[in-house]
Amino acid sequence: MNLNEYFHDLYFIPELAELTEVNTVLKEYIDRPSKQADFHSLLSHSLKGVSHENLEVCFHALRKVKQLLCSHQSELLQYLLEQESADPLISQLMSVIISRCRETDPIIRLALAECIGELGAIDNGRLEMRRLSENQKSSFFYLSVEDENFAYDLVQELVRSFLAAEDTRIQDCASYALQETLQIYTCQSGELSQIVRPSGSLWNRFSEEVQEILVPLQHSRYIMSSNKRTSFPCPIYGSKLGSTFKDWACNWASCLLQKIKRENTARVFQSCFMIVKNDVKTTVFLLPHIMVNVLQDASNEEKEDIYREIMAVLSHVDQAEQSKLKFHEKTDLCHLSAQTVFSILDCLTVWCHQYFVMLRSSNQNNSKPANKGKETVHPP
Repeated sequence: MNLNEYFHDLYFIPELAELTEVNTVLKEYIDRPSKQADFHSLLSHSLKGVSHENLEVCFHALRKVKQLLCSHQSELLQYLLEQESADPLISQLMSVIISRCRETDPIIRLALAECIGELGAIDNGRLEMRRLSENQKSSFFYLSVEDENFAYDLVQELVRSFLAAEDTRIQDCASYALQETLQIYTCQSGELSQIVRPSGSLWNRFSEEVQEILVPLQHSRYIMSSNKRTSFPCPIYGSKLGSTFKDWACNWASCLLQKIKRENTARVFQSCFMIVKNDVKTTVFLLPHIMVNVLQDASNEEKEDIYREIMAVLSHVDQAEQSKLKFHEKTDLCHLSAQTVFSILDCLTVWCHQYFVMLRSSNQNNSKPANKGKETVHPP
């Protein structure tokens, strides 16, 4: 089996004396443009690494992208200027870089900025950035946690967290969440596979790679060491529990989890309690959906607490713009927190829209006259 076509993906091998011979062989395929590895294919291969869930792999991929852009400026200019629109690969590169700009790791953010610097000031009109249709946008929002699409996306996010874990504790937290989620949605392999919704089996929607990760967790026995209710200040933002973006997001999500009143819904989110406390990416993914479910049954006092939390973030952003906060402080706490708040508000807006569309459709079906000539009766 010829493996040299995959050597481009090994750009992250460290420069160690023990690996001199390995690096010598790899260098021929990584650094030397050829029919097998021209600029276009090298850049395309590196994009896979930039999208990787592991930050270490992502960092090395970004270094490789920067090196490629720096050493192939003439080819880059051709891709940018030869046609009316930039080459699709450049648009894809910008999309991937922008999508990773939510990272809280300062080293990753700096590497992303350096890649953007190498690309230069590109006219946005020349880029064919992927736009989501209304149907695609709606697929990211779910009317309830019983939606099979929510179950699918939740498992995919937990698998990402499992693979990206930098220590065993986070991996154990992700394993527990996956174990419980598979049980809740009766998602099993083989003959035990259950249908969550009439549309088909949830298990069969996952790739073979994901299924390999999930199989051992169908019979695992992870238990949560502690799940005590915790008292949180209001607002959390700006307090000792919310001095950084990670602390604020994870603690606010943990606080909101305690306010979910519906048993089945609470069970789904409580299974993610430990991973929410340790993985900010999973927290940001879950926060809008936690908020939707909290607000459905929230008391006036709980709604007021949520309002105060949101206003604390937005007020601090406004103050930061008018003051001379250090750049990294403003970016980490203000910018990312504001992004998260607006993502939550967007989710609430779309959820309300979908809910009222569904309600209107249901009312129209119920209001159809049973016999011709009878007046249509609308529900109260």
